[in-house]
Amino acid sequence: MTEREVVNGQPQGREGTPGGLAKAIHDAADQAQVINLSLTMETDDPQVRAAIGYAVSRDVVVVAAVGNAHQDTGADPPSYPAAYPGVLGVGAVDENGNRVAQSQVGSYVRIVAPGANVTAAARGQGLGTFAGTSFAAPFVSGTAALIRQYHPGLHADQVIARILATADPAPGGRPSGGYGYGILNPYRAVTEQLVASAPSASQGPIPAAGAAHRTVPPGPTRATALLLAGAGLLLAGLVALAATVLPRGAARHWRPGRT
Repeated sequence: MTEREVVNGQPQGREGTPGGLAKAIHDAADQAQVINLSLTMETDDPQVRAAIGYAVSRDVVVVAAVGNAHQDTGADPPSYPAAYPGVLGVGAVDENGNRVAQSQVGSYVRIVAPGANVTAAARGQGLGTFAGTSFAAPFVSGTAALIRQYHPGLHADQVIARILATADPAPGGRPSGGYGYGILNPYRAVTEQLVASAPSASQGPIPAAGAAHRTVPPGPTRATALLLAGAGLLLAGLVALAATVLPRGAARHWRPGRT
């Protein structure tokens, strides 16, 4: 059921049951604002679907890996829980921004993140390098957590919309089956100012390219800035002159001074 990574020819992790996964999601939704699911199922399970629905109803951002079983025959079959409504499905790209070969392709891929040569803790090895969508999803989950920290008033669907709207361009345009709405950009996702209307977090339409933009008015031109600076200097000079002349004039009772 789970997306078990293979390290040195040996699968890592344990397989679980849909019931156990559903309970874990349900329990996490009562405690967390963001849930990362670096696992996949080939079939739609009613228990897991209900648990995902519960998490979404609790205003939780649910992020899931899309899977590492891409076949060179076009779009891949749906992968769950990434394909459930309200879930942010994450594919993997390499250092050059190209889709990792095994990263699955389909409408449930909504964004991509680094998933090749990722350094992570390894059992008995200290650190190791890994590849796969399981390692891409946490980058998105971490970004969602940062957004919720910096923008505590945003709902889960607004957090997802922000992540998608601020993604960097990727091959195939927006959206595409392999890259979704582009490559995750954590800095833009946290700092960018978006238009007021927030898109839905469902698998339906998401903001078009360019929906994210800075709403700060443009700064003055260089000529205007120089003019303002000159006026400021002139004003400062007049103030200094007045501070010197006025006391002397008052002391002479405003009679002309000697030449």
